[in-house]
Amino acid sequence: METLFGFPDPDDLHEPVGPADRDATGRGLDPAAGAEEDLRRSGVHFYLRGLLPVPLRDRPGAFVWGLWVRIDPPSALRYRHHLDGGALPASSPGVLANRLPGYPETRGLPVTLRYEPGPVRPGIELDRVEHPLVRDQLLGLADGCAARLAMAVLHGNRRSV
Repeated sequence: METLFGFPDPDDLHEPVGPADRDATGRGLDPAAGAEEDLRRSGVHFYLRGLLPVPLRDRPGAFVWGLWVRIDPPSALRYRHHLDGGALPASSPGVLANRLPGYPETRGLPVTLRYEPGPVRPGIELDRVEHPLVRDQLLGLADGCAARLAMAVLHGNRRSV
């Protein structure tokens, strides 16, 4: 059984946009990017939506986070090329662009996006750094912790559980 919680936008898009976040034309979020697209651009930054599975320890399944990852421009171009019929990249480095409730700050955690053939979002694999989310992805979540995370998401609680 999987539990999926997602974010509609990268959190960076809700932060004030400063001069360093604008492209050469002075624009922020690219107006051509629709709300449902998985690849977004805001100023000089590119974001790709992916899935971060956290296995459950007490039963089969995963707690899956639908998150945005900030990627570099060459990775964004390779992914766009794939969408246009080109070769599928194997992986791309990036950093998380969402704050997850129930955890200390998660924005900026280094990740690797793993691409799969077909119309599926890439998987997000956290790099091995010292953080509770990394521990949970490696070791899994107990049912009680998964329930507390679900409640934090549903009630908008951004503090650690």
